[in-house]
Amino acid sequence: MKLTYEILENGYKIKNNGKDWIVQLEPCIPDKTKSYEDNAKAQIEEILNPPTPEPNEIDVLKEEVLNTQLALTEVYEMLLGGAQ
Repeated sequence: MKLTYEILENGYKIKNNGKDWIVQLEPCIPDKTKSYEDNAKAQIEEILNPPTPEPNEIDVLKEEVLNTQLALTEVYEMLLGGAQ
């Protein structure tokens, strides 16, 4: 993946390997306090280096997945008439 950008009159484009990929136009510019160029650079940086979740967030997500799986198992058993 090679990301570049092109500044437009009313926003910017992010290109992936030379092809238009993301278009950000007014009024949907992520950070209105920055220039179009600074926004494009920041968005490319975020795509290439996404934030890593804190370990605690991962534990919470794992627990939520487990709870969802348990709830689905209960629903399935109820539908089969097995759990009462």
